[in-house]
Amino acid sequence: MIDTIEAFRAAGRPVVHVVRFYQPGGSDAERVRRALLAGGVELVAPHSPGSRLADGLLPPGAPELDPELLRGGGVQQVGERDHIIYKPRWGAFHRTPLERLLGEWGVDSLVVVGCNLPNCPRATLIEASERDFRVAVVPEAMSQVSAQGLEEVRQIGVRLLDLPTVRRALAAAAPRLGAEPRPGDVRRAGVMRRRGVRARTGARYAPRRRRSSPDDPGRGASSSLRR
Repeated sequence: MIDTIEAFRAAGRPVVHVVRFYQPGGSDAERVRRALLAGGVELVAPHSPGSRLADGLLPPGAPELDPELLRGGGVQQVGERDHIIYKPRWGAFHRTPLERLLGEWGVDSLVVVGCNLPNCPRATLIEASERDFRVAVVPEAMSQVSAQGLEEVRQIGVRLLDLPTVRRALAAAAPRLGAEPRPGDVRRAGVMRRRGVRARTGARYAPRRRRSSPDDPGRGASSSLRR
């Protein structure tokens, strides 16, 4: 997982970390977990050690997560192109700012990694497909992977890529040094969020959804989505 994220950073592509918090008592939990949390179990509670991202996933010097900002629908920038969002349910698009954020960057392709394929990643893959994003997963950077599970997501159009293929695609899609800005060029647009104050950095160009052939996963603007 870390190797995939670092490949996107090295290519100047955005990385979105999607996190979840549960309030003690389970008031904001999905139905299947409410009884567990109402019984006193604390699960990734805000500001708890268990709510932190695993070592190595965030860039060096990244600040601590800001649960209040995130649970309020904000986007926390934790690196040059690393951002964190909060999701209230399984999928990363449901009641989150993710689709807006990707639209501002001109992103039309997602590479999804994280935990655990049968649950949150699968929901995210379906939601992304429903919004006409081109979607891929890196099985070696995903937990609870099975041959059946991978075949099922492949059947809805999700591409299965290994890390060397991702790296080649990112290298092939890298903008030329000194090239003129292009619509959707994520190297020339960004979003900062600080305690409810949002500022744009760099130039912003109107997003244009660009499609590429199924054999060329590198064309168009892409983003790594860590679930």
